[in-house]
Amino acid sequence: GGDSWVALEILPEERTPPDHSVAVDHSFHSSGLEDDSLWYITWADEQTLFASYTDIKGAISDSGGSSWSFDWTAPNLTSTANGFNTMFMCVRAPSGLMYAAVSSVHDMYMSTHLTDDTIDTPPSSHPLIGQVLVSATKGRSWTTLHDLGKPTVWISLDPTNSSRLFVSVANSLVGGVY
Repeated sequence: GGDSWVALEILPEERTPPDHSVAVDHSFHSSGLEDDSLWYITWADEQTLFASYTDIKGAISDSGGSSWSFDWTAPNLTSTANGFNTMFMCVRAPSGLMYAAVSSVHDMYMSTHLTDDTIDTPPSSHPLIGQVLVSATKGRSWTTLHDLGKPTVWISLDPTNSSRLFVSVANSLVGGVY
């Protein structure tokens, strides 16, 4: 009758007992049932992967993808209050730096309730709307590289110039590739 719940996306033997806090640095093995939109997976090195999600924002693996944790930090992304709720994508440059496109407008390509008005004008409850983040720690920690002020939904390295990025911004008035 809804009196108790269990996390089905985690193997039963790895579930945190009721009334116990989940350790952020604890890795879990997936049961294969993920309950959110996974947008992109980026290889930081042979064993380190970063997964870009809606709502849960991101997960990191130090085991080549066999287990995952939330042991990473980013400004306005790891907090649930007034922060970004989606990391749409991250890429790894030849230098080892990783870049990510984040937004407080989520499910850009899936929601039926998104309109120009909801994308163009950030709600007062979420004044942050889109940034590019950078990580020099294989996704373990992120800092703001640039605040675009519009939903930042895709990022790509320029194959002809390793010091240049292309970023896609969704907005009916000033959207495009920057």
